[in-house]
Amino acid sequence: MENKGDILSRIQACLLGVQIGDAMGMPWEMMAHEEIMQTTGGKGVTGFSDPVQRKLKETIHLKAGDTTDDWQLTRANVISLVRCKGYNPYDIALEHVRAYETCNFGWGGTTRRAIEEFKEFFDSRGTRGRSPIVPVPAIGGKRGAGNGAAMKIAPLAIYNALEKQDFPKFMRMIEEHAKMTHPNIHACSAAQVLAFLICVVLLELKKEPSEERGLSEFVIRAFKYFSANKEISFRLRRIAIRKAGGEFLLRINELREEIGTGCFSPESVMFAIAVSLRNPVDFRAGVLEAINSGGDTDSTASMVGALIGANCGLEGIPEEWRNFRPEYRDALELGEKLYDTFKNK
Repeated sequence: MENKGDILSRIQACLLGVQIGDAMGMPWEMMAHEEIMQTTGGKGVTGFSDPVQRKLKETIHLKAGDTTDDWQLTRANVISLVRCKGYNPYDIALEHVRAYETCNFGWGGTTRRAIEEFKEFFDSRGTRGRSPIVPVPAIGGKRGAGNGAAMKIAPLAIYNALEKQDFPKFMRMIEEHAKMTHPNIHACSAAQVLAFLICVVLLELKKEPSEERGLSEFVIRAFKYFSANKEISFRLRRIAIRKAGGEFLLRINELREEIGTGCFSPESVMFAIAVSLRNPVDFRAGVLEAINSGGDTDSTASMVGALIGANCGLEGIPEEWRNFRPEYRDALELGEKLYDTFKNK
């Protein structure tokens, strides 16, 4: 790893990227690209705004810069990791419950159900509900494969980058964490892909896209690790199409159509990775491209924000976005606490 200033800045930017992406994507969640463009007079989203979509009634009262479950659960994971000085599923579940009781606007149904089971477990001292170490019963298809497992995974990737755990142990931790709330293997695998990429970006990535190593190298590596999962393998292969000159073929309109931007995590996570590949050091362009593509805008933008933030550091995030709300300092403070907790271990 680099010196403290650089790695701390990139850890903070990774977390702030989740917070900004969630807040900026929230007003447009589940609107189609065409609808967003029509609403904005063809200009597209350029910054923070009050909620625009009218489908999600529970978030319509929020204001520009407010966050939803993407940031709230990411924050809960950081708080638990710092408090326990490591990964503790019971404590993480308890922090999830606390976050849910504080503010649960815009939370996904799969996550809600799991946290309500945790709450019953804790309230009854283990006689009812579900223990955090007991996975949600597995199901197939697309049910239970939303973005809730992946969107909050950045703190665990940061923790692993600082701890330098071996790869199998890291992947087991992500699997356990995903299965606490999401019953579908696709949600687990998508969270593993995103956590893996955030971790290696923090550990190894050179910032400039013109240099020899870039995000594309790690997409190829991720493809090798997760090729056993057909859905994840298919999505990664879509991203890894090369032109003759070796550059990735990543036209945004093709990505929207071929990968997708909805709530099915294999498509959302792969779309976020592809947008990050298009904009590896341009935080503003990457986040806005994710939002203007429509779909699950707060989750895709928060995942893009995490990846590009981990690569470019705080200096890559526009100053007016960093300072849009006083509470955005929360990400910086939590990032420093996370770094200080594990830097010497």
